[in-house]
Formats: sequence, structure tokens, C-alpha cells
Amino acid sequence: MAIWQFSVDFIPRKNLIQRFGKILKTIDDEVLWKENLEEGVDLPNNYENFLNCLGEREKLKWTQKSFNWGDYDNGTHITINCENENKISVFCRFHVGEWDESFVNTVLEFADLCDCVLLTKNETVIEPKIDLFIEEVKNSNSYRFCRNPVGYLQGDEVKQIDWSVRKKLEDMDE
Repeated sequence: MAIWQFSVDFIPRKNLIQRFGKILKTIDDEVLWKENLEEGVDLPNNYENFLNCLGEREKLKWTQKSFNWGDYDNGTHITINCENENKISVFCRFHVGEWDESFVNTVLEFADLCDCVLLTKNETVIEPKIDLFIEEVKNSNSYRFCRNPVGYLQGDEVKQIDWSVRKKLEDMDE
């Protein structure tokens, strides 16, 4: 994933209700992967026809049954992993610097049709509503980078990460 991409996973509401008894406000990566919360998306009938407005469907080369609409490598896209019919998952990336509101609205509508909430890389769970989505994008590193790439890269947060990585590398050399 590139810094200019904001990503979300579809999380079936039923998974959260069954596991936690409610829709959580946040989910960290450890819980997500341990509980496989992103698996089990119920795709609506004719979902491919619905998503074809986003562009041509592409079968991902490294899988048997995963499909993508949009620019997988650098841009905005939605990917559906159907490798296991009982563990279907959906994730999306949005190129924040090349905002495509029509694509965003289609993805949000699709999440609603799948009865899913969205888990952002900020570890925040949101309903698939445009105002909530935009708020999350504006709180993201992707947004900060696209608004001011040089300022972002020179910012304290990146410097702190850089210092932390350098320290780990130095510790490895000792």
C-alpha cells in the first residue's frame, strides 16, 4: 500500500455482534486477524454487475478466485477475495490525492448492501456513510501526505519513526 492510499476492510456486522455483542468503535490489527472478523462477507446477488460501474473486473494473478475493480497497484480499487466461499472478504484502497467521489459512494453503498461496517487503517470502525468516511480520511496519514508531502515527510511523526528504525538497526549491528 502506498502512503497516498487510504484503506478499509469490510467487517460483517454479524461477526461483531456474534463475537462482542455490539458494533465496536475500534478494532486493532491483532484482534482483527486473531478473530478473522473480516471474513464471511455476504455478497448480494449480481454483485459483479453492481461493481462493473467501477471499471472492468480483473482476476488477480496470484489467486484463483480474487477479483478487483479499479487500479490495484497505485490507485483506487475494491478487491473481493473469494478463495474460500465461507470466508469471503472485501477490502478497498482509495487514492486520496486523486479523489473519486463516485467510486467512494459506490463502495459505501456496496458495504451497506453487504451489511458491513468499515474498518479503517486508523483502527476505527465506521458505518458506510460519506460524512463519516470523509472525516476518517481527513484524519489519516494519507490525507496529510497528499495535502503537503514535504511537510508530512519532514514532520515529527515521520522523524520519530525514522529515529526508531535507525535505533533498531544500530542495535542489530551491536
